[in-house]
Amino acid sequence: MVSRFPYDPSKMDGVRISIDSTGVVRGELGFAEAWRVKKESLTEWLADERQVVKAFAEKHIAHLDLMIASEQRRAEAEREMRKMSYDEDDDKSDEKSLK
Repeated sequence: MVSRFPYDPSKMDGVRISIDSTGVVRGELGFAEAWRVKKESLTEWLADERQVVKAFAEKHIAHLDLMIASEQRRAEAEREMRKMSYDEDDDKSDEKSLK
């Protein structure tokens, strides 16, 4: 598809959506891990002799890197918020037990 329709935005969007789709994921970093697998599969495209395929792969790998980094930051921030909330709940429980 990429080599046949490189200038067809609709078809190229379809390829990107297909690559980015993960299905069901598990765990805090499920999406990041799924996108790492997708990124790994795209590295084979970098060796393709067709320049449009290589260019697509390079650009989409960079896009996946951004998505992975963003998802990791989101998951880490969420983990810290849960930890802080848990710590606050513990502190409140300790205060009640002292009264």
